[in-house]
Amino acid sequence: MLGRRWVYDAVGDPVFVEVLTAAIRTGGQQAEEVLETPDGPQRREPSLTVRGTGTAEKAEPAGRLVRVEDGDPAVVVAEAARLDVRRVLNPVPAEGPLALVGAWAGQTPTVLADLY
Repeated sequence: MLGRRWVYDAVGDPVFVEVLTAAIRTGGQQAEEVLETPDGPQRREPSLTVRGTGTAEKAEPAGRLVRVEDGDPAVVVAEAARLDVRRVLNPVPAEGPLALVGAWAGQTPTVLADLY
């Protein structure tokens, strides 16, 4: 047994804020999933795909983290970005001009975060 575990959505982590903002602004996608097996690393199809809706070639930095407002959505305010990270997922349209959209196989894509 590995012991007690917690789930952390990282909204207070400045590195997460930068990476999420960049993924949204540049159309970034999920990382490749690789499993270690006795035969060596094996690529696995992801159960969830994500993509940012932006098209920028290079993302402007989000800047210093100013504040985080807990709730649903969690509101993350940085010097040059505001993110609304949705904690309860519903297939509703993006509210910000850009977003991170996720989809599980066979399900309707849903907005995971809005960027203002």
